[in-house]
Amino acid sequence: MNSAWAIATGLGGVFVGWLATYFNERVKWRRERVARWDERRQEQFIAFAKAVKLQAHLCNRMAASINLGRMDEPALDLAEGMPLLNQAEKQRAQAFEGVQLLADRRTIVAARDWQDAVLELRKVVSGMETTDPATYESLFKKAGRARDEFHLAARDSLSVGGEFVRSVQFERRV
Repeated sequence: MNSAWAIATGLGGVFVGWLATYFNERVKWRRERVARWDERRQEQFIAFAKAVKLQAHLCNRMAASINLGRMDEPALDLAEGMPLLNQAEKQRAQAFEGVQLLADRRTIVAARDWQDAVLELRKVVSGMETTDPATYESLFKKAGRARDEFHLAARDSLSVGGEFVRSVQFERRV
């Protein structure tokens, strides 16, 4: 009887040990999986932000060539700028697919708002719409505010700590 009790106690201990290890490994695996997805989301958010920011930058340089704004860098002729802008659009479209696949609703909406605001700049420099310098500056600031909202949403999605400082660059005169 004592040996049967000892065997049952030993087997019970082995089972409890196995169960604890199983749950510990399962929690560890889930944590690692979340970290991997966070890394992928971060990569997609950065690729998207770079592409949209490049488009905004090119638009501003091109706008300077048609007297709609000024840049610290030399103005970019429309004929030279359009191929660059088209290439940046391809990069943005590809990166946005990753955002749509991996981001939460708030981040996707913020990404769309930002790309739509930059599209307004693009319409002006491509000649699809005409405007005056004050309106262009307003569009530029709108794009900047949309950029900040995307950054806020992306940071929240990735659980980035610390306070977000809004960009003053988009409040300056173009």
